[in-house]
Amino acid sequence: MKKEYLNKELIGYDLVATIVPSLHDCYRLCKSLAVCKSLSYCKECGWCTLNYVDSSQVTSADFVAGKGVLFTDMNEWPANPGDSCKDNPCGEDRCFPTGESYICKTFEYCHHFEPHFGEINDTSTKVGTYIKLTCIEPDKKLYGNDVTHCQRNGYWSDYPYCWFDFNDG
Repeated sequence: MKKEYLNKELIGYDLVATIVPSLHDCYRLCKSLAVCKSLSYCKECGWCTLNYVDSSQVTSADFVAGKGVLFTDMNEWPANPGDSCKDNPCGEDRCFPTGESYICKTFEYCHHFEPHFGEINDTSTKVGTYIKLTCIEPDKKLYGNDVTHCQRNGYWSDYPYCWFDFNDG
């Protein structure tokens, strides 16, 4: 992560903004979305913002100061961080990497799911809850599965989102 992006946040290019427990959770969320190119994470408040551009596509004027915020491009991360969960006894859906090792953990809730340009049929975040996303604006397209569920690892099974339909002419 580049030193020049400490205490900086990219504005105006966000896909999703949500609260997550850690920078690595923010990274995993971004990695799950093919269009996510960068992220901003506030360690103090847990705020994670996923962006559809990386730093090579913007100028310094697109950043604002944000105390305790870290901006990073996805291409700055190793290809497979946290592979310690690959062969573990607790099952991949309950495993959380801790450097060279892992811990097994079961969650009761997932983070709040708040899509831009869409609405969900249930606001519960309890493990086992299924939610369905519907895009509410006619010029927006659904990306990902329209149904997702809260898993035992505290993550949604998919992160569907509504965004501009770039193929619509």
